[in-house]
Formats: sequence, structure tokens, C-alpha cells
Amino acid sequence: MNQLQAIAMSEGVRLRKRLWSEAGRAKLESLQLAPWAAQRRQELLELLDQLTPRIDRLKTEIEQQAWIGWACRSPASSTF
Repeated sequence: MNQLQAIAMSEGVRLRKRLWSEAGRAKLESLQLAPWAAQRRQELLELLDQLTPRIDRLKTEIEQQAWIGWACRSPASSTF
């Protein structure tokens, strides 16, 4: 469980994977939290916003490299 899920769960909200949807994020942002928890939530959401595009780019690059590797395999090199 990550820290954003823990914040939601501490407020009785159990969204699991739905936490990562737009509706889940809106629910998380709407929670009335103690000042320290609200600050932590904001910091974590900002970090998530920074990392998500990077992760998406890396995922795309990996998928492209996997496709190139698969497409470059020669049928003659198959051991079947």
C-alpha cells in the first residue's frame, strides 16, 4: 500500500485501483484532512504528477524496443 492509499484509508475511503482514476483522485483531493496530512497529500500528488509522464515515456520506449527486437528476429535463428 502506498502513502496516498494510506491517507485515503485513514479517512475510511477504500478505492484501491480506482484511486488512480480521475474520480478517485477527486475524492482523495476532497477529503478534509488535518493540516499535516493535507500537506503530505499535496506533496505526494505533486510527486505523482511529476513522475507519471516520465514513467509513461519509459514504458513507451521499452515497448518500442521490445517491438524492434521482436521484428528483427530472423526466422532462420529460431530453434523450433
